[in-house]
Amino acid sequence: MGKPVVIAAETEGTVQVLGRMRAHGVRRVPVVAHGGEVVGIVTLDDLLQLFVADAETFLEISRKQRINEERTRR
Repeated sequence: MGKPVVIAAETEGTVQVLGRMRAHGVRRVPVVAHGGEVVGIVTLDDLLQLFVADAETFLEISRKQRINEERTRR
């Protein structure tokens, strides 16, 4: 291996991991526990699905708020 392996601690947040993936130009990062053992792998696709789900939640909240505001105007 020519480069060090980019890893993430299992306690890190998604924004931190995404930033590291961007900085190193990688799509997959092993996730390690406190003792150093690999407990999983996070992929760019995993994070994308998470962010899309969050965006859908934001849209749903906005839609419900609009409906509530329309009801109170009547």
